[in-house]
Amino acid sequence: MEGTLQERSEEVLILDADPSAIEKVTLSIKRQIPTATVTAVNTIDEYQSRVAKEQFDVVILDFALSGRQGLDLIHELKLWDHEPTVLVVSPSPEPRLVSDAYNAGCHRYLMREGHWVDELGPAVR
Repeated sequence: MEGTLQERSEEVLILDADPSAIEKVTLSIKRQIPTATVTAVNTIDEYQSRVAKEQFDVVILDFALSGRQGLDLIHELKLWDHEPTVLVVSPSPEPRLVSDAYNAGCHRYLMREGHWVDELGPAVR
């Protein structure tokens, strides 16, 4: 299928408090990876409950919601046997936070501006 990533099943977890962002992210991922299963949560408690029970291939964290606590969430993912790809979405390009996110194990840091949603599919590769 033209315009899609390689056909494979991906389990994706999104932590974002904005329902419209969740909808955009879900549609973008499903368009680029049709076999993906997308789970969305909007609180840190829900996120931690899901991560404790399920394995995800990709985790997308909204740093506007989790802020510096998001660094702890990334560190916690490293404690599990199955380490997912971690994508961080943030409204702020604060250099220290970007650096800390990568040092914690983030695979991609995306600014929530312009066509950021379109960058998610390629970032999942």
